[in-house]
Amino acid sequence: MLRQPLSLKWLSAWGKLRGLPPEAPFWGRLASCRELQRPADLRLASRSRTGAHQILRSLIDAMGSSARVRLSDGFHGGITTKGLSVNLSHLLHLAGIPLGPRLLLELQRSRSAVLEIGRAVHAGEILIGTDQRQRCKAGAGVIVGVEAQVLGGHGRCGVTAEAAMGSDVRTPSGVLLRVAQRPSEDGDGPDDCRVKAGMQEIVDFLFEQSHNGEPSDSDALFNRFAAAFFDDPDISVSWAGQKSVVGERSASCSLGAYVQVPGTRLRFGPVIGVSAEESNLVQHNPGDEGGRMQTVSFRHGFERDVHFGAGLNGKIGGTTHAHSGLSVGDIALFNGGLPEWDFTLSRESQASKVRLVRENGVLQPLSCLCAIEFNHVDEYAAAVLASKSQWIAMLVLKYAASDDPKRCAEQALEEHLAQVRCNARLNQQFVQRFHLRPEIARLIDRNEQTADLIRANEHLDPAARTHACALLQTRTAELLARPDAWQPVELRVIERTGSSRRRGLLLALHLATETTVEGERKLVALNGQDDGSGSKSAPDAAGALATRRNDANMTMMQDRRAQNF
Repeated sequence: MLRQPLSLKWLSAWGKLRGLPPEAPFWGRLASCRELQRPADLRLASRSRTGAHQILRSLIDAMGSSARVRLSDGFHGGITTKGLSVNLSHLLHLAGIPLGPRLLLELQRSRSAVLEIGRAVHAGEILIGTDQRQRCKAGAGVIVGVEAQVLGGHGRCGVTAEAAMGSDVRTPSGVLLRVAQRPSEDGDGPDDCRVKAGMQEIVDFLFEQSHNGEPSDSDALFNRFAAAFFDDPDISVSWAGQKSVVGERSASCSLGAYVQVPGTRLRFGPVIGVSAEESNLVQHNPGDEGGRMQTVSFRHGFERDVHFGAGLNGKIGGTTHAHSGLSVGDIALFNGGLPEWDFTLSRESQASKVRLVRENGVLQPLSCLCAIEFNHVDEYAAAVLASKSQWIAMLVLKYAASDDPKRCAEQALEEHLAQVRCNARLNQQFVQRFHLRPEIARLIDRNEQTADLIRANEHLDPAARTHACALLQTRTAELLARPDAWQPVELRVIERTGSSRRRGLLLALHLATETTVEGERKLVALNGQDDGSGSKSAPDAAGALATRRNDANMTMMQDRRAQNF
């Protein structure tokens, strides 16, 4: 239970169970944590455009490296046969022993409006778009139990086992506004204030344009945006789209007891059970369309979860008879889960992600990323120790001024692993990060330039052009697959939180609205250099950003092509 995500509610309950007096220092620290969790400047004072504007500005100002917030609101619909079963006890002459097959067929679709604000290593990003999701599942199961008369009603107790397979396809897309991450002038690290000032200016512009309602002309809105930001070399506008496919396999076993409500076909009762799920993820972003900055990414991984659940369940069923008059038993039409408590027993996952970032067509090696992600701290620690020598070599540069750099590096790595093991929670993700070496980036750029020249050469046979370009793509893939193409840069721990709310019909036919809030932030990081937060204050950075822009002629801005922006 200690590996569960700690919350203020959990800590408050622990203090009450321990019987801590009101004057104990624990309660004062808990109040301080509550203020840190929901600071005053991040609370929505009023449900208005002004209130939303101010909270977004405060959110960006408080957002650290690798932090991300995703808000979505939309519609969820579908059909499911979960709980559909036929009691064959009478047909098989098994008196008092309900035995019935169960069938699960599920098709669900959803479409949501999405606003995502995040900080990555290469840029600050604001995504405004939609997220479409389609989920299909098929499975079967069986229920075995006993029947009896309880409190004047018909009671049933049984064990249910199910297995299912399915797929979950998501296709988020939308307009992606980026503010490039630049190094600070004093070389102390990334200039965070410059990124935050650019993101806040974009938010200010969008709220200013929507002050009088929704804009009717999207082209005019884009031209006004171009007039304000075209000459800023940090800002890029792209159309982003990606696709993620998750293959799912699940199995569950539950014990339930149901009592029929007298005079009705409704049954209620408690249910406890264990479920195991395994999923394989393939996520692909083929590349952004347009913009000064473009990214191509690919992610592949797996996840295994084991859950224990308990709660109440309800069923609606009936009795049918064969044409010969022989009773076939009850047919449960569907069931609905009532409030349920879920506890994660174990979680195991691993994923690898590669992201290539180009600015003005040139690879940015410090922004090109290869990450190996773990959800289990033991697997993370084993992977770090397996490649301990390269992480020590990275940290030696950080402690080069000390008397024994290697010893300091080994001690820092040991302290990091001890801290991570001690504070590991199931909502944390442990990441090894690598950056592309500059010489490999130059070779890949050379291959891309050669491929562009070959495609533009009309004197070559089309088949020969295709073969030559395919050969260059193979060489690029081989370069990226080389172990020495990536250099280790950081070990980090990411914390993920979120909440989701559905309102509507969720029995057999799913028709509901769905609102989701998700967030992630960096908890701990160990890298080869000190984290720089930028020496400028936010107002100074905003002034420098404004000074860097040149006055633009409105007519000239409207005539420029969108793909150059």
